[in-house]
Amino acid sequence: MVLDLESKKALVVADRQAFEKEKQEIADLVRLDSDVVSLNVGGTHLMMTETKVLQSCPESILAKMFSGEHNLKKVGPEDDQKVFLDRDGRTF
Repeated sequence: MVLDLESKKALVVADRQAFEKEKQEIADLVRLDSDVVSLNVGGTHLMMTETKVLQSCPESILAKMFSGEHNLKKVGPEDDQKVFLDRDGRTF
């Protein structure tokens, strides 16, 4: 009986470790600490992405724009404003 309980405990511990690993993998994908930003590119393409994606290349213009140091032009209704990027939406 003790062996049976020990083997069941080992299975529970292994399941718990697998769960914790999977939970961490999902958390790494989701990036809950990143803000979501809505973009209007050239008036033709509307999209949403995370600021961390826009900042993924630290020396890029997008990273600098979305660093929080600049005022960005927002368009649309107050409850659904998008950051306007005056570029060709197709090539963006």
